[in-house]
Amino acid sequence: LAGMATLTGCTLSANSADYGFGIENHRKMTLNNSIVANSSAGRDVFNDEFADTS
Repeated sequence: LAGMATLTGCTLSANSADYGFGIENHRKMTLNNSIVANSSAGRDVFNDEFADTS
């Protein structure tokens, strides 16, 4: 994510890719009652040093 994003009531599960993450966040991301799990490419969520997640 390069902008702002809010996920509410979402499930991101069992996603796959050759490399990367389920979500790669570089800015502001808010997860409300959401699940991010079981990504086959690295971690489920990656936040760089400037990211803000709540």
